[in-house]
Amino acid sequence: MRIQGISVLFPGVYFPQRLFSSDILDCAEAYVDSCMNVTETAERTGLHRNTINSRLEKLHQMTGLRPSKSFKDAFIIKETAVYIRQNGKES
Repeated sequence: MRIQGISVLFPGVYFPQRLFSSDILDCAEAYVDSCMNVTETAERTGLHRNTINSRLEKLHQMTGLRPSKSFKDAFIIKETAVYIRQNGKES
């Protein structure tokens, strides 16, 4: 996947390669889209609340981003997910 552009958009934020091929980023984006409400995210995604919390904690461990505490972090997560979706996989 093309991820070089993300480091330009968000300098100082480390995005490990495995984040882009996991469900963690999708879950985090759903969380942001649900106004950082775990219950609403669970209803939208069909995941258990504990699964969502676990994935958000893994995201925090991998990137240092915590969308529940920072609007800036939520914005970075949303923009990263959109960037990856628009650029897709390289052949």
